[in-house]
Amino acid sequence: MNVDLTMKIDLAGISIPDSKLAREITELVGDTESPLLFHHSSRVYYWGALAGKRRGLRFDPELLYAGAMFHDMGLTHQHSSVQERFEVDGANAARDFLCSHAIAQEDIETVWTAIALHTTPGIPQHMHPVVALVTAGVEMDVLGISYAEYSDAERDAVVHAHPRTAHFKEDIIQAFHDGIKHKPETTSATSRPTCSRIRIPISFAAISAASSEDPLGVGKPATAVARRRRSESGMSHRAETARNSSDQTERGLS
Repeated sequence: MNVDLTMKIDLAGISIPDSKLAREITELVGDTESPLLFHHSSRVYYWGALAGKRRGLRFDPELLYAGAMFHDMGLTHQHSSVQERFEVDGANAARDFLCSHAIAQEDIETVWTAIALHTTPGIPQHMHPVVALVTAGVEMDVLGISYAEYSDAERDAVVHAHPRTAHFKEDIIQAFHDGIKHKPETTSATSRPTCSRIRIPISFAAISAASSEDPLGVGKPATAVARRRRSESGMSHRAETARNSSDQTERGLS
């Protein structure tokens, strides 16, 4: 993937850190991840940083950027192990990268924890700001949690710089499936079976069950594949509870 390292936005003082470390992170992740995951991770940084400023939290932008950008690296074949959860694989990739840049061990452990816990609700918000904000960014971009706390201008600017795909709900589920299908036994803590061979995380599967609207609100029906996945997973009740936040996000982030 070709990455434009000059593509930055500044929202009320929030921007990608202008540092050698941040530029190398951008280049590495851009060369490793698909455009879908790269832009998703970039949006996660902005949502997290904006949330941090709004909440009055003090955090190191470089560490937040590292956590946001590496959080899905465990879904790539280059960094996917055969026995660890994908969250741990991503955390390990970030740890190795930061160690090679002589980052303080305490900071490395903070980033590792932020990535390892980003699919574990209810815990990160009580921890270090970087840990809390990586999860906040993921939850906003994928599930629309705290959507209303971001202004129209903020949402428009972030999505303009790092666009969502036309079928983001289905695409992110597919990316997750592709990244863990070879090790379904590692997903038991955050998922339930969808068939005998593969599992889909509850939170991500719920996205596909949002309404019959297109992920970006252009009026196309959900795909038959998404409907079949909902049926096979047995998650219809859980998905229904996520309907409002997911639909609101997909209508607004276009």
